[in-house]
Amino acid sequence: MDSAQKAAKGLYYIGITNLKKTGGGSTADIATIKKHAEKYRDLWQNELEIMDPEIILCGGTFWIIADILNEQLVRKPQHTRTRLWYAQWELNGHRVLLVDCYHPANRDSKKPQYNELRKALLELHKKGLWHSRSVS
Repeated sequence: MDSAQKAAKGLYYIGITNLKKTGGGSTADIATIKKHAEKYRDLWQNELEIMDPEIILCGGTFWIIADILNEQLVRKPQHTRTRLWYAQWELNGHRVLLVDCYHPANRDSKKPQYNELRKALLELHKKGLWHSRSVS
């Protein structure tokens, strides 16, 4: 399998949802996002159930989600060597990894952010916290 095929296969596992279900500006107001996330909790949980992800990358919203799902978290957030936080959440009968990361629209340099995220995911994989399901 060439790298383009691998990338295409990887896209099968990616889904995007927003906690705030209305338009916004160029900067995020955490209090507003949390208010919307609480209000539309059932909606975004249903979206995630449909997507059935293995990993949920929380682009600047990890602590909102961790707070809202607190009673459902299998494990409290823990620290990795790469300074990213993670938690495990039960969804569709399997554990899903919630990972704190920068939002893609963050104005900082992307390369160090993605490198840190890659290292964190590799570390979490080595710890046995997620294993890729095969694509059928």
